[in-house]
Amino acid sequence: MGNLTPEDIQVLHIVAKQEIVAAIPEVGNLWIETDKEGNPTGMIFGKYQPVVFGDSGAAMQMYPESHFQIWKELPNTITKGRDFMEVPRIRICYMKKANEFVLYANSRYLANPNFKNTVLQYLHIGRDRTIRHAEDSIVDEHYPWLGD
Repeated sequence: MGNLTPEDIQVLHIVAKQEIVAAIPEVGNLWIETDKEGNPTGMIFGKYQPVVFGDSGAAMQMYPESHFQIWKELPNTITKGRDFMEVPRIRICYMKKANEFVLYANSRYLANPNFKNTVLQYLHIGRDRTIRHAEDSIVDEHYPWLGD
């Protein structure tokens, strides 16, 4: 690596720390802009936080604010005058005892591998993790399909 200055070392430390933080899976409430087939079109927004692994804490970890609460805090450049129900949304929780992530979204979105992989990648949830879909009519009703 040659002779590193203190500034070089600090930059390397910051980059390494960002990579470590980026590797920690997160839970949160998100919106994902999609086309009519449910494919992500690039814009993902919402709030999320790192999962705390171990025995302490709640049995289920989720982001504490609701989609409705988060939407009110977002700038108009993102919400574009829309209601929070007009953009596909998803909640991702972590169940400690089962050591699994649970995705709450409309089953039609979760059936789309592009949608699901985008969410998992965005929240640093590796494919080696156990991931379950909370699929039933109540979830589909709460998280409606907005395509077609």
